[in-house]
Amino acid sequence: MSAADKFLAKLSRAMKTGEGQWRAVCPGHSSSGRSLTLSVRDVDGRLLVHCFAGCEVTDILAAVGLQFSDLYDAPLGHHFEPTSGLRASERLALLEHESLVVLLVLADIRKDQPPAPETLDRLMLAVSRISRARFSSYG
Repeated sequence: MSAADKFLAKLSRAMKTGEGQWRAVCPGHSSSGRSLTLSVRDVDGRLLVHCFAGCEVTDILAAVGLQFSDLYDAPLGHHFEPTSGLRASERLALLEHESLVVLLVLADIRKDQPPAPETLDRLMLAVSRISRARFSSYG
Protein backbone atom coordinates (compact mmCIF):
# COMPACT_ATOMS: atom_id res chain seq x y z
CA MET A 1 0.00 0.00 0.00
CA SER A 2 1.40 3.39 -0.95
CA ALA A 3 1.82 6.24 1.52
CA ALA A 4 -0.93 8.12 -0.32
CA ASP A 5 -3.36 5.19 -0.08
CA LYS A 6 -2.63 4.71 3.63
CA PHE A 7 -2.99 8.42 4.48
CA LEU A 8 -6.02 9.14 2.29
CA ALA A 9 -7.90 6.18 3.78
CA LYS A 10 -7.75 7.96 7.16
CA LEU A 11 -9.21 11.23 5.86
CA SER A 12 -12.79 12.41 5.53
CA ARG A 13 -14.11 13.52 2.14
CA ALA A 14 -10.80 13.08 0.31
CA MET A 15 -11.23 14.30 -3.27
CA LYS A 16 -8.73 14.00 -6.09
CA THR A 17 -8.00 17.44 -7.54
CA GLY A 18 -5.28 16.51 -10.01
CA GLU A 19 -2.54 14.01 -10.70
CA GLY A 20 -1.15 13.07 -7.28
CA GLN A 21 -3.16 15.82 -5.56
CA TRP A 22 -6.09 15.70 -3.12
CA ARG A 23 -8.14 17.92 -0.82
CA ALA A 24 -9.84 16.66 2.35
CA VAL A 25 -11.30 17.69 5.68
CA CYS A 26 -8.38 18.30 8.04
CA PRO A 27 -8.57 15.96 11.04
CA GLY A 28 -6.26 18.27 13.01
CA HIS A 29 -8.91 20.81 13.96
CA SER A 30 -12.64 21.11 14.36
CA SER A 31 -14.42 22.97 11.63
CA SER A 32 -18.10 23.77 11.76
CA GLY A 33 -18.32 23.84 7.97
CA ARG A 34 -16.16 20.75 7.54
CA SER A 35 -14.45 22.50 4.66
CA LEU A 36 -11.70 20.90 2.61
CA THR A 37 -8.78 22.75 4.21
CA LEU A 38 -6.23 19.92 3.91
CA SER A 39 -4.08 19.69 0.80
CA VAL A 40 -2.18 16.47 0.07
CA ARG A 41 0.31 16.07 -2.75
CA ASP A 42 2.32 13.00 -3.74
CA VAL A 43 5.78 13.92 -5.03
CA ASP A 44 7.83 10.86 -5.99
CA GLY A 45 6.39 8.72 -3.19
CA ARG A 46 6.64 11.48 -0.57
CA LEU A 47 3.48 13.14 0.70
CA LEU A 48 3.38 16.88 1.22
CA VAL A 49 0.60 17.80 3.65
CA HIS A 50 -0.66 21.34 4.26
CA CYS A 51 -3.63 22.60 6.28
CA PHE A 52 -4.83 26.01 5.15
CA ALA A 53 -6.27 26.60 8.63
CA GLY A 54 -2.75 26.36 10.07
CA CYS A 55 -2.59 22.90 11.66
CA GLU A 56 0.87 21.42 12.19
CA VAL A 57 1.63 18.19 10.31
CA THR A 58 2.38 16.49 13.65
CA ASP A 59 -1.16 17.31 14.86
CA ILE A 60 -2.71 16.03 11.64
CA LEU A 61 -0.75 12.78 11.83
CA ALA A 62 -1.61 12.30 15.51
CA ALA A 63 -5.31 12.80 14.75
CA VAL A 64 -5.28 9.88 12.29
CA GLY A 65 -2.83 7.68 14.21
CA LEU A 66 0.09 7.90 11.79
CA GLN A 67 3.75 8.98 11.99
CA PHE A 68 6.02 11.00 9.72
CA SER A 69 7.46 7.80 8.29
CA ASP A 70 3.95 6.94 7.02
CA LEU A 71 4.21 9.87 4.58
CA TYR A 72 6.87 8.03 2.53
CA ASP A 73 6.58 5.02 0.23
CA ALA A 74 10.18 4.01 0.95
CA PRO A 75 11.45 3.66 4.52
CA LEU A 76 13.79 6.29 5.92
CA GLY A 77 16.68 3.89 5.41
CA HIS A 78 16.16 4.29 1.67
CA HIS A 79 18.74 6.93 0.86
CA PHE A 80 21.31 8.01 -1.65
CA GLU A 81 24.55 6.08 -1.58
CA PRO A 82 27.51 8.43 -1.74
CA THR A 83 29.59 8.15 -4.87
CA SER A 84 32.42 10.26 -6.13
CA GLY A 85 31.77 12.96 -8.69
CA LEU A 86 28.14 13.86 -7.97
CA ARG A 87 26.71 16.55 -10.22
CA ALA A 88 25.36 19.68 -8.58
CA SER A 89 21.75 18.57 -9.07
CA GLU A 90 22.53 15.21 -7.46
CA ARG A 91 24.26 16.95 -4.57
CA LEU A 92 21.21 19.17 -4.04
CA ALA A 93 18.91 16.14 -4.08
CA LEU A 94 21.15 14.45 -1.52
CA LEU A 95 21.11 17.56 0.68
CA GLU A 96 17.32 17.74 0.48
CA HIS A 97 16.94 14.09 1.44
CA GLU A 98 19.44 14.14 4.29
CA SER A 99 18.01 17.41 5.64
CA LEU A 100 14.61 15.75 5.72
CA VAL A 101 16.05 12.88 7.78
CA VAL A 102 17.40 15.43 10.27
CA LEU A 103 14.01 17.20 10.44
CA LEU A 104 12.14 13.95 11.06
CA VAL A 105 14.44 13.01 13.95
CA LEU A 106 14.13 16.50 15.41
CA ALA A 107 10.32 16.30 15.17
CA ASP A 108 10.39 13.14 17.30
CA ILE A 109 12.74 14.76 19.81
CA ARG A 110 10.46 17.82 19.95
CA LYS A 111 7.60 15.50 20.93
CA ASP A 112 9.77 14.18 23.79
CA GLN A 113 10.21 10.83 22.06
CA PRO A 114 13.82 9.73 22.56
CA PRO A 115 15.25 8.40 19.31
CA ALA A 116 16.25 4.75 19.11
CA PRO A 117 19.99 3.99 18.74
CA GLU A 118 19.58 3.10 15.05
CA THR A 119 17.79 6.42 14.49
CA LEU A 120 20.69 8.27 16.08
CA ASP A 121 23.10 6.33 13.84
CA ARG A 122 21.05 7.40 10.79
CA LEU A 123 21.08 10.99 12.05
CA MET A 124 24.87 10.93 12.32
CA LEU A 125 25.13 9.53 8.79
CA ALA A 126 22.87 12.35 7.52
CA VAL A 127 25.00 14.99 9.25
CA SER A 128 28.16 13.45 7.77
CA ARG A 129 26.69 13.41 4.25
CA ILE A 130 25.48 17.00 4.52
CA SER A 131 28.93 18.06 5.64
CA ARG A 132 30.68 16.20 2.81
CA ALA A 133 28.22 17.38 0.14
CA ARG A 134 29.63 20.90 0.20
CA PHE A 135 32.88 19.71 -1.39
CA SER A 136 33.11 19.35 -5.16
CA SER A 137 34.59 15.83 -5.10
CA TYR A 138 32.07 14.02 -2.91
CA GLY A 139 33.08 10.56 -1.86
